[in-house]
Amino acid sequence: KFKMYHENYNVFDLDRSLEFYEKALGHSFDNELDVSCNRDGCDFTREAYIGDVSYATFEDALAAAKEGDTIVVLSKIVIEGDRTLDLTGITIDSKYVDFDNYAMVVKGNLTINGGSFNFDNYYGIGVTGKLTVNGGKFTTTKDYYLIGNFGETVINGGEFEALYCNVNSFAGTVNITGGKFTVSDYSNPDYPPCDVFAEDGGEAIITGGDFSTDVTNYCPNGHTVENNDNR
Repeated sequence: KFKMYHENYNVFDLDRSLEFYEKALGHSFDNELDVSCNRDGCDFTREAYIGDVSYATFEDALAAAKEGDTIVVLSKIVIEGDRTLDLTGITIDSKYVDFDNYAMVVKGNLTINGGSFNFDNYYGIGVTGKLTVNGGKFTTTKDYYLIGNFGETVINGGEFEALYCNVNSFAGTVNITGGKFTVSDYSNPDYPPCDVFAEDGGEAIITGGDFSTDVTNYCPNGHTVENNDNR
């Protein structure tokens, strides 16, 4: 079982909790089989859905998915070992909400060649191992970071769209050779939107790509972005 927490803290009783999640997730649950709720949130016993079919784990849903399918994921996705995901024509719609954790965590060595990934969480993909993106579309519907790097992230292609920040290198290295990056007009003047940001403990190396913000504005002291005329 796993828990999702309320964003609306006025929702306390079980019936209203269940209604809250059904509306937020766009799916009706069998209360006895799928979910139990209390004032803190809801415990889900099924990790993913494709249409009206539920799956015990995200991996089960992934194995059953075919082109045109949308996998609605309620749990945190954890990737370990060496994996390659070529999900062209398949959408991963993550409804996992946790204010302190990433919806998808890459602990191993993951390569993504295609597919659409949408995150409703404040933090999308957390990388402690290695992530290589060659294609696909990645979006987040809430503030903060679409990708948080603590290991190694290589982006050679794909589309990235965040409300506040697409990629933040907290530690380790982010190497961007291509891709299209877009951020919305973030209204907080103290935190300007960023396509790429490198913390003092991280590094961002940009040699290609299409950015909606001036990436040179998001380099801490001691870091520079060099334009490559051959990209």
